[in-house]
Amino acid sequence: MKKPRSVTYIFVWFVVYFINLNLAMTWFAYDDKYYFYCIGCILSGVYLKPQIDKNIINTDRELSSYNPLYVRGYFRKDAEKSEYWSFLKGIFYCQVAIIVFWVSIWIIIFTYQFCPVDWSERVVMLRIPTIVSSDIVFRMPVFFYSKLMIHSMGILFWICNIIWIIIFNYYGRRYYKDFSYMEDLHGIWMPFRYIAKPHGFGYYRPFDCNYCVPKEKIRGNLMESTQKMGYQYINTVKTYSGYTDSYLRVKKGELQIFQVVYIQTYSEEVMERQNEIFADFWVRCIENKYKTDNVSLSFLLCVEQGNQELEERFWKVLSVNPQKRRNRLVAVLKFEGISDNGKIYSGKPSLRILECSGIMKRKRKKYIEMRADFLKLMGLKECNNHRSYWGYEDSEEL
Repeated sequence: MKKPRSVTYIFVWFVVYFINLNLAMTWFAYDDKYYFYCIGCILSGVYLKPQIDKNIINTDRELSSYNPLYVRGYFRKDAEKSEYWSFLKGIFYCQVAIIVFWVSIWIIIFTYQFCPVDWSERVVMLRIPTIVSSDIVFRMPVFFYSKLMIHSMGILFWICNIIWIIIFNYYGRRYYKDFSYMEDLHGIWMPFRYIAKPHGFGYYRPFDCNYCVPKEKIRGNLMESTQKMGYQYINTVKTYSGYTDSYLRVKKGELQIFQVVYIQTYSEEVMERQNEIFADFWVRCIENKYKTDNVSLSFLLCVEQGNQELEERFWKVLSVNPQKRRNRLVAVLKFEGISDNGKIYSGKPSLRILECSGIMKRKRKKYIEMRADFLKLMGLKECNNHRSYWGYEDSEEL
């Protein structure tokens, strides 16, 4: 993905905002009663900031199936060629509309500045004080200072601002909602799609440790710990590259699912296959057998061999967006990592429990509860965070 050159980026932003600010200053200098319209004029320059969809919504600008806005068709054609304009159609149209509006206004203004004809009766000489020694002098058309003209332009600016806010809010809500909860065509939960997004607000404290328990013992230990914690083993689905073990329990009126997913390498196709496995598990073992008003899922994704895609999706500053009555806790255990130059290396297996996004008390409380249960299943404690665990430490009773 192309990134804007820093000098060009700063220059374009400065010129655009300076021109817009000058128009607001001319109105305010003429009559300070027009401050409301001045504010609207200044705010209209905010959404011309290059790459604003990334800077504020904090979305990925990548054109791939990992971005729900791209999948829904909200991205422009040839968006990857754009350095400054928004990738999103609605915001891009707002940018074009305000640019056309500005250009029309300033063509009229500069026509009056440089026209050789003596239009002294049709212009107002306006001096704007600056921090330097000389003032800025504008020959402004008289009709620019009629109440009708100022009200009309101010209202148009505010209409553009309101439309932009509505579109921007829609994209933001759609983006976060898709990362919270997705259904397939049959209305079945798809927990393995859109797992983690850029973290956003709130502190970021994932659980990271070197989980050095031998691979051949992990599965047996989990079967034993799930039984002690009241989980019922349901089934195992074997796949080409691994397996998926599923467990269930009902606690305090909530259906709690725990799955262990073992795969060779991480990829989008593998995750879509996991959604199919989960859908079949839901239909066969849950639907019409349990109440599904309140369901939580904790899953451990065991990856034999790391790759760049795994690093991008789980080892950056990412978090899981919770949904009310459909909560997820995501943990990833990779046995082999990948270096910066793309080479596979064998080291201590790395376990990460992704953080919960958001600062709402209800979400945090549920996340902390699910994280504590998961640590018990793994034989860990919070004190093992950022440390190595060999399975020898005495853990509290399950």
